[in-house]
Order: sequence, then structure tokens, then C-alpha cells
Amino acid sequence: MLKHGKKSITDLIATKSQARKPSVAEIDAITSKIHESGKEKSQPLPVTEKVKRISVNAPIQLYIKAKTKSTIQDQTLMAYILRLIEEDVKN
Repeated sequence: MLKHGKKSITDLIATKSQARKPSVAEIDAITSKIHESGKEKSQPLPVTEKVKRISVNAPIQLYIKAKTKSTIQDQTLMAYILRLIEEDVKN
């Protein structure tokens, strides 16, 4: 029985090409590209606004109605509730 585990870069490339296993130089080139691309991504993360979580205890019927409306509007339930809160605060 075959063991399903992690595959090395060599195995993945050999499986893709089906012709031969890559040489050591090819493996080194691929590995260096992977490590170089990781260095380029090390930019600082953007500063985000602090968010305070709130919870709402609602009866099942109200939850189902709100969830249905949010789904119809192609929004998450949280986005739908936040929009309702924003509208209420503005008025």
C-alpha cells in the first residue's frame, strides 16, 4: 500500500514532467526562487482600525429572518447587521 505523505520538490517535478528527475542544479534554482520570493513579501502590514466585538442574543425566528435577508442581499450576517446599526445611528 502506498503511503500518502508530503512530496519533495523533486517528486513533484518528476511527476509533472514524467520524463526524468530534475538535476541538482535545477532543484537549487527552484529552491532559490522560492526563498527569494519570500523575502520580497516581507513588507509591513497596514495599520488597521481597532474593532470592538459585540454579540447579539436573538430569538431563532429573528435570526432566521436576518440571515435570510443578508443572504438575499449577498452579504454576511455581520455586514448586514452593521449596516442596519449604521443606518440607525445616522437617523
